[in-house]
Amino acid sequence: MTTITKETPIIAAVPGRPFGLVRHSLVMARRSLIKTMRTPEQLLDVTLQPIIFIVLFVYLLGGAIAGSRHDYLQFLLPALLVQNVLFASAPTGVSLNTDIKTGVFDRFRSLPIGRSAPLIGGVLGDMIRFVVAIVVMLGFGYVLGFRFGTNPWPCSRRACW
Repeated sequence: MTTITKETPIIAAVPGRPFGLVRHSLVMARRSLIKTMRTPEQLLDVTLQPIIFIVLFVYLLGGAIAGSRHDYLQFLLPALLVQNVLFASAPTGVSLNTDIKTGVFDRFRSLPIGRSAPLIGGVLGDMIRFVVAIVVMLGFGYVLGFRFGTNPWPCSRRACW
């Protein structure tokens, strides 16, 4: 007996669609954002946790460490921005690991999408979460009295050089 097998090529993107990877990545980012909206603890990590950290550190430790809560807020908020982005980046890996364990990535491999689209989409969705977290922190910090002490254009009207 002989068996004839026909190899089918794996299509990375639908022919005739030049921006297929971008479009597929945006769909995966939307999927990531829908998962965030449907998981209350991820939504609280983005909105409520930064406010709790600011209140805790500024009003509990601010006067004891810096002498003035306002001075400590000026020092603390940029550090809390970095800390919040680092803490919020952990769910990126956890979400991708969960998708791999449950077999969702196997389903993605069977679709005519780019191999990197699920990864790019997940990271893009989490970047949107980071932007929301930063806006929440800066908005609440502004209410408490945080002000930027730098000038984005340090040069005068003359050229800088």
